Amino acid sequence: MILAEVIWEDIIGDSSVRGKDEVKRGKPELVHTFGLIVKKTARRLVLASTEYEDGDLGDTNVIPRGCISKINIIDYKQTKLKR
Repeated sequence: MILAEVIWEDIIGDSSVRGKDEVKRGKPELVHTFGLIVKKTARRLVLASTEYEDGDLGDTNVIPRGCISKINIIDYKQTKLKR
């Protein structure tokens, strides 16, 4: 697995009542997520922020590839994970 920073646009929802002009100004939120790349397909990227000694994973995110702006690979040697 590779440690990476993923920059992506998160969908924003709002259940309040607002004027049409305010609604038109809405935009997705830019997010920086850091984690281990568990799986990468044409449609999604699966990340885990926690890896346990037994190999189990936690703090996972599944991000649609269409939402991803950039993936920055972080040097593997910067981690303390045993390999």
